[in-house]
Amino acid sequence: MKLLKKTCAMMLSFVMVFLSTSESLHALADAAKATNTTTIANDFIKVTVDNATGRYGVRTVDGQPIRKKDQTTNLLFQGDDPETSFTTFRIDGTDYIYGNKYKFDSKFYSETTAPQIVENSNGTKQLEMLWKIKGVEIKQILMLYTDSQDMVNSGNINIRYEVNNKSGAVVEVGSRILLDTMVGANDGPLFQIGTAYQAPLMVERKLVHDPRAAGIPEEDAALYKLPSYWVMRDKLDLTNPQATNVVAYGFNNIAEQNINIVDEMIVGHWNGLANTKWDYKVNPNLDFTRDTNDYGSADSAVAFYWNPDKIAAGGSQSFETIYGLGEIIAPDKVFSIRYVDQIQQLATLEDDSAYRDEGIFDITAEVENLAAFNMEHSKIEVQLTLESGLNFVRLDSKGNVVRDANGNAVLENTRSRTLEFKKTASPEEAEQGIQPKYKPGDTIAASFKVQAKGRPWPTTREYMITARSPETQSEIEGMADESIKAQYESNKSNFILLPPVGEATPTYVYGMSPEELYSTDVKYMTVNLSNIEAYNTGNETTAPNFDLYLKETVTGERYKVNVQDAVVMQPTDDGMSGDMRITYRGGDKVDEAGNVIEEGLGPELPLGEYQVEIDYKGDAGGDEEIASMYDITTEQTIIVSDNDESRIREAGIMVVYKQLVDVSGIANGSSVSGDLLDDLNSLFPDEPFEDGAFLYNAVTEYKKTKAVIGMASKAVDPEFELSEFMDDEALEETPLYNYMLFDSEEDLEAFEAEAEEEEIDREVVVVIRGMIKQVGSKADEQVIVDTKTEPAIINDAVAYTGKDLAFVRGKLDIFGTTQSDDMPFLDTLFIKGDGTLSVASSGFIFHKGEWTLDFFNGFNKSLGDENFNLPSASTGDDEEEEEEEENTNPEDDTQNGSLKWQSGA
Repeated sequence: MKLLKKTCAMMLSFVMVFLSTSESLHALADAAKATNTTTIANDFIKVTVDNATGRYGVRTVDGQPIRKKDQTTNLLFQGDDPETSFTTFRIDGTDYIYGNKYKFDSKFYSETTAPQIVENSNGTKQLEMLWKIKGVEIKQILMLYTDSQDMVNSGNINIRYEVNNKSGAVVEVGSRILLDTMVGANDGPLFQIGTAYQAPLMVERKLVHDPRAAGIPEEDAALYKLPSYWVMRDKLDLTNPQATNVVAYGFNNIAEQNINIVDEMIVGHWNGLANTKWDYKVNPNLDFTRDTNDYGSADSAVAFYWNPDKIAAGGSQSFETIYGLGEIIAPDKVFSIRYVDQIQQLATLEDDSAYRDEGIFDITAEVENLAAFNMEHSKIEVQLTLESGLNFVRLDSKGNVVRDANGNAVLENTRSRTLEFKKTASPEEAEQGIQPKYKPGDTIAASFKVQAKGRPWPTTREYMITARSPETQSEIEGMADESIKAQYESNKSNFILLPPVGEATPTYVYGMSPEELYSTDVKYMTVNLSNIEAYNTGNETTAPNFDLYLKETVTGERYKVNVQDAVVMQPTDDGMSGDMRITYRGGDKVDEAGNVIEEGLGPELPLGEYQVEIDYKGDAGGDEEIASMYDITTEQTIIVSDNDESRIREAGIMVVYKQLVDVSGIANGSSVSGDLLDDLNSLFPDEPFEDGAFLYNAVTEYKKTKAVIGMASKAVDPEFELSEFMDDEALEETPLYNYMLFDSEEDLEAFEAEAEEEEIDREVVVVIRGMIKQVGSKADEQVIVDTKTEPAIINDAVAYTGKDLAFVRGKLDIFGTTQSDDMPFLDTLFIKGDGTLSVASSGFIFHKGEWTLDFFNGFNKSLGDENFNLPSASTGDDEEEEEEEENTNPEDDTQNGSLKWQSGA
């Protein structure tokens, strides 16, 4: 029991004995009614501050939904009557406790304002208290999120101090935040260092950023390294995970926006730490979790240190940590996935030339086997899938970054990586050959090291973690009810904001298509341009960062396009160029200043020639000159006419099919038959194969490109069979992809029957039914599926609604080299959507947002009814199957993240 408890009890007894008069009793009653604390709360957690001192306590309200016994319990000691958690500020070498009264002379003394409750427009509420000392103003901010739907943040308290130097001179300020941790009824819980959950800390220790520099041996460095997050449980039993009732999390790495990151951290006994303002020597033999220590009590505490640093006159600095329940988890899936140490935004170097730490950061998640489902698992697989612009960093066996001869981090050429976890056997289990299973309540932590690639404009990158086990996969097999099936498929996405870095260049438009559109039809058009990822079309919560207009070149009349509904972006893999797909169903006629002249117009446009104008509104890091580089008016134009040949052609069914063609044994142009040329041209809208000589040259270039790909594959995988890959026999089954539109089911059946009758090696891989529109012809041809009034049904299994489904053709980049128009064998076909994907039979929604299906000539891809799967990280191929595929014409079942395209001419 802490000394303070005893003192308070004695004082209360003294008052009750000696206050005997009626008047005194009334005074005591009035004092009891007057509150000495202020509290803010949400559904999960609350924070209480002492009105006089600013000291605070934290307690749960309803607690974590997946835990049955963590309601109305402490996370800091005396959560409703705070006294033992306090903060020290070292100002010019002298230590002061926040909120305490100091008097230096008759004119100089400390001042404290009463706490104020502030409600912010972003859905947060905070307790603010101001303390002034020696010309320095320090605001304590205790913030929580009031929106219970904000599962990531609403379980935590942000503890922040904002220091403003109003002394008129330079001051040196450091800070120590001391948290008197108490989890549930346990005043001395074990301390878990981030992902090292199986080696909890029970004795006092200082944790630093670089343990090796502090003389710690490399084999012990991980146990002395300041963690990005830490965990305390009321009961920790690795053999019985359900013994835990209450779990508290602390988060350290919140320095994305150059917030002053904590320098070091001490875990120790509260009595020892609380008896000091700053300097403390740890006792590595003192067990703070037992009452057999020198203090006779189990009592843990955590101290965060920010070393003193100079603050200029008029300058400011902030200190912040986060503590609470961690991410709020809904018990709706077998595995809960919660990101910890979420880096929301990378920090840049002072000159904005690059990101700090080379843009390398960790993505860490805890995966908990929820007790509600009562499942055991022989192993757990955790897979991370990255969006283009994020890359896995190669690590050695010790977890260190692998570097090349120039000192640069070596990156992995893959978009997803899977970590496999098996529970460690006890000595008895190991002796008997027993592999233990993960029990309900067990938790594992998975961490991946990733590097971000920045752009001269702000970008947002997405990543997704998926958790599975053989047991959950077994439950899914053959299950028809999609809502129940979803309980066993655990995945979770997250985002990171990348500020602009590097040198900006003006946007350049490479081309626009089609050449002509019919005046009264809906206008479908494509603009191929650079800097495509600088343009954000927005979403439900974020407005687009640019305005788009169609401008008639002679009259200057402008028509504003609804960007959020009408524009889909299809970037290249490197994000530097791509297609802007525009669907103009109507808009507003505006003047040069953007003021509306006529609103609510339909798709009809006056006859004439139209340019596309982009007015960039993004901040580009706050530099208006750089932002202006993304404003464009195209030199290219599109004609709006009454030419019937430019009208939209409609169909009800569309298929993407793969056809294998034999291009082996072509010795020269004269050896090519006319039938082969006809077959090949039927698979390309622009019919590129003019004659035998063109085909011979194309095949020759295709072989050279295959050699480059083969050698690169051999370098990555020594077991890759290069000779088989390069053998002329491999050309006998060269896969090419095309699409075809049909008016009726009978026409589709006739197409399939033709392949059987004429023994054409053709496979339909995607069937789409819906409102299909086709404009343009040959190289300018565009196909769109309109889902405004009815969904597109894909392979009779998936329903899509959202922005128009677009079909895009392009050219591959192989190691930075774009393939020429003279070699169509590596052309590409993309299907791009941005909207909602659901199960057609039940309406169960399994994806919202952008998704892409890609088909690369020269790479086999089969998407039959059994294994058709729109973008998801919940499937993975068996390693043996992958090895077999690599030794033949490789089947392309990846997201093709390393292959790039640009719109063809």
